[in-house]
Amino acid sequence: MSRAVALKLRPVSHPKGDANRYCGPSVISALTGMGTGEAARLIRAVSGKTAVKGTSVPALWKALRRCGIESAGRWVPPSGEKPTLAAWLATTAGDRGGRVFLILAGNHWQLVSGNRFVCGQTGEIVGLDHPKVKRRRRVETVWTLTTPLGVSVPAEARKPKAKPDVARPARATAKALAAKWGVEIDLHRDIGPDCWFVSHPDLDDEPTDPFAGDHYVHDWEGVLFRVQSYVRTIQALREIAPA
Repeated sequence: MSRAVALKLRPVSHPKGDANRYCGPSVISALTGMGTGEAARLIRAVSGKTAVKGTSVPALWKALRRCGIESAGRWVPPSGEKPTLAAWLATTAGDRGGRVFLILAGNHWQLVSGNRFVCGQTGEIVGLDHPKVKRRRRVETVWTLTTPLGVSVPAEARKPKAKPDVARPARATAKALAAKWGVEIDLHRDIGPDCWFVSHPDLDDEPTDPFAGDHYVHDWEGVLFRVQSYVRTIQALREIAPA
């Protein structure tokens, strides 16, 4: 008989440059160890939202299940009653043990395990008497959490690797050649964000100009091609020029 994998609380992780300060991503971070930016990315993937500020119950649970976290039980207060967090903690004091509880109280996601507490506002795991634990919040729903096969970080949460700048080598080469051979590269923003006018002052629309009447180009590969063509033309004209 296989043993259940233990679920434990962790501090909320806010990696520099990839963080989200809202409570939904924070509880996912505290359960999985992923950064809050990754957690927000996962919530966006399962919910279709473009930004994560508040996290609905369906969206949070879709994200948790992608991480291998399930509900082992749900408690909802009787109709018309919403006990305070303090009251719920007092009622369950002898029953919580080491289990992990996901609590929606006061429109805020938070986690409790034994006498330990963590949410987006505490960041760290704190005791239940910590001043940032808002004990007067009204409890709406409590889930007991489990992870039958262990916690994992799904691919949707991972930050995409930056795509290589394929234009960079062409741009650097074109600019270096242009500076050496007097080729002019002018960005014409009035036409478009990526529109360059490539010319040479000695050849501009002369019969020897390889691009007479066709100086505009819309990518750096095209710029480099024109610069190289001008360089070859200048070299050829210098070879045939009288001494």
